[in-house]
Amino acid sequence: PSELVVITNFVTVTNMDLRNTFPGLILPSVTSVFYIYLLKENFEQVPDELYRAAKVDGTSDLKYLWKVMIPICRPTIVTIIILKIIECWNSYVWPRLVTDDPSYYLVSNGIQEIRENGFGRENIPAMMAAVVVISVPLIILFLVFRRKIMAGVSQGGIKG
Repeated sequence: PSELVVITNFVTVTNMDLRNTFPGLILPSVTSVFYIYLLKENFEQVPDELYRAAKVDGTSDLKYLWKVMIPICRPTIVTIIILKIIECWNSYVWPRLVTDDPSYYLVSNGIQEIRENGFGRENIPAMMAAVVVISVPLIILFLVFRRKIMAGVSQGGIKG
């Protein structure tokens, strides 16, 4: 979870002068160590024989990456992308910490803004309607990619 490295990411973003910018919001999510490690482990599970066979066929390293490694690891890559989207979508602490400008807030911060600036506690149905509307894109994303997600999640459990 990104909450484990909030302080480190905050210091890094501040030192890079990226507060109140979209790169300051996005960069820590893209460089998450857990997902990089997961992808590294997945790449290491690809048999070396495939690399040797590609070299015999005269394939460059870049072409081997795009034509062999990426397709084999696609379920894991799709799973990582979906999980990162959901993690960023649900992020509350990071945008509040890194930005002072509400125009940079993410979806979960928007619900809090609805509560604080306008609707108040008495209009809970409006907040719940906002939650449902906000959830629809993630549900559609899951329904479209559910087979890839399940393949990526279950891939580590198959020994072969």
